[in-house]
Amino acid sequence: MNYQFDHLVLIARDQILAISNQLAKLGFNLTQLSKHNLGSSNQLCMLDSTYLEVLGWEYGTVPQ
Repeated sequence: MNYQFDHLVLIARDQILAISNQLAKLGFNLTQLSKHNLGSSNQLCMLDSTYLEVLGWEYGTVPQ
């Protein structure tokens, strides 16, 4: 079997905005913050042939 790497997930907990802001300062292109119905959020850091998914929740909120 030939497996290929799809994407990496970075669990940011309640630091999603801080981590995403730092990635943007380093020059990475990020998607808009997506909010999920149970309180989690994610942002994608787009790379050439894959992406880094920053997954967590916004500071001060508690996911269900």
